[in-house]
Amino acid sequence: MRLSYISSCFSLVISLVCVPNWALSEISSQPELSAFEQLMQEIPKETYERWVEEILPYMDEYSKTKKMPGVSNLDCQLYLENNPEISETLSVDEPCEVSISYLEIYNPDLPVKDAVAVAPGRGEPAVKFQEVAYFLQKEGYNPVYIIDHRGQGESSRLSPLYIGNAIGEQPAHVDRFEHYAEDFSKLIKILNSKYSPENIFLLSNSTGGSILTDFITRKGLKPDNISAYGNVSPFYLPGARTTVESIAMSTVGIFGSDAKFGLIDFVLGDDCNLKTQDTKPMECLFEFENKISDDNFYSIRIASQREDYWENTNSPGQYNVNEWLKVLVPETHVGAMSKGWVLRAMDFLQPLAHTWKSYDIPTLFLVGSEDVVVSPGATKRYFERVEAQNFTKTTAKTYRGRTLNKSDFDLAEIEGASHEILNEGDEIRLDAFERIIEFFEPYRAHSVRDTAE
Repeated sequence: MRLSYISSCFSLVISLVCVPNWALSEISSQPELSAFEQLMQEIPKETYERWVEEILPYMDEYSKTKKMPGVSNLDCQLYLENNPEISETLSVDEPCEVSISYLEIYNPDLPVKDAVAVAPGRGEPAVKFQEVAYFLQKEGYNPVYIIDHRGQGESSRLSPLYIGNAIGEQPAHVDRFEHYAEDFSKLIKILNSKYSPENIFLLSNSTGGSILTDFITRKGLKPDNISAYGNVSPFYLPGARTTVESIAMSTVGIFGSDAKFGLIDFVLGDDCNLKTQDTKPMECLFEFENKISDDNFYSIRIASQREDYWENTNSPGQYNVNEWLKVLVPETHVGAMSKGWVLRAMDFLQPLAHTWKSYDIPTLFLVGSEDVVVSPGATKRYFERVEAQNFTKTTAKTYRGRTLNKSDFDLAEIEGASHEILNEGDEIRLDAFERIIEFFEPYRAHSVRDTAE
């Protein structure tokens, strides 16, 4: 596995890349700490030891990074067709081909009855969910698949303007938001073909919730053995309570109007206007979005040096663990959103809000009481519509041969949690994980908890 070097480096007691600074301070006489040393200093000792002694060795033994072909990058194809002189300068033979990476965690000592497939959020690499996968395996879920969505993690970057740049200096771009769910459907087919589990459970975070909602409700994508779903902090309209929300909200009901072009001008800037017919607007789509975020995920960003780290998690220790993983696996770095990503998200999320009419998978929705990245209210409204639809037999959906009812759907607000509930401190994170496991239990074919009893 690609991560094999990570656990081996922990045996090197003097290695500055592996030893946290609470240990480093005893052997280092440097008057000033590097950014990496400061980062390691702020990871709690017990957290670091859990990763070093349990999680990473387990992943080193049982996980593999794999690749699968994705839907071709249509933006790239169109752009290079219209700009052949650029194609001639590229060193990559097939710059528009898309390779999707995913993490497979399979333990041959566990039965293959209940599998889990995970969809991370925007910018989140599969390796960020190793602890989640470790917990799931301890509960007997096998295998666990975690996708790297196109344009992030170890999957292909999609902006032709940045081919050849350092991977962290390429924006997170997507040509069609619908391709995310289509990639995920391919992942599920691979899982079923290789292991044929009785049940596949789904788990997502943030934008991963939007993607899996599309996967669940769009006809022809999901197989019959999808059993239940833990939908954590999904990105629904009305969306994020940040600038993304305000511009996304303002598009509802005005697609194609002059008002939308005014919105596009705001997002793209004065030099990029989609109403013109020249090639500049397409180039603008591939560039970093300049009104929402221009930071670069490549650099180390320590919680104590960021006033806004709490927007993702109230746990600086967990936040810093994720920064540490980005240092250990630099292939997962990704830049800020492209302008095209923002526009495609807005076009995608508005109709997604009405897909509750086709929602037919038992689901636990989790929202954080302190989430300022997405709107818990939007999730609550979506949940209420799904729940109401399954209140009576006349409107309820069928699920694996039976009629769904209200007990198949639940929503919990996690007190004190920010956006990344599964990345909070131990008390909140483990409580949320326990809620998901308890929700999954009735739908399982083989429960470790039943065996223990």
